[in-house]
Amino acid sequence: MLGTPVALVIFAALSAFAASAAWNSFKEYRTATVMRDAAEARASQFESGEKRIKNQASVGGARRAEEEIREKLKMAKPGEEIIILVDKDAQKDRKEIMPNESWLDALLKKIGLK
Repeated sequence: MLGTPVALVIFAALSAFAASAAWNSFKEYRTATVMRDAAEARASQFESGEKRIKNQASVGGARRAEEEIREKLKMAKPGEEIIILVDKDAQKDRKEIMPNESWLDALLKKIGLK
């Protein structure tokens, strides 16, 4: 029965199918291995970069925090002075948009007492 030509053709077809499936699995395994190695290399680069950034942050962190406090809160150390530069044209535009006078001042201006 195994020696018949039909059985041999079926056996050869099944063997070819199994060999093809095994070869495709091997190719995907190799691709996955290469990609995993590349991902591990990138991960180690990110980790070293992260360590470098953390070191820089710990060294310069206090200085950056001081700069942020000085800029946002307009604070100075004892003995220092803060100079605030104001653009007069911008101030005129701002006053036109948002007048800073009370209702009483506006009334006095209309009456002519101010």
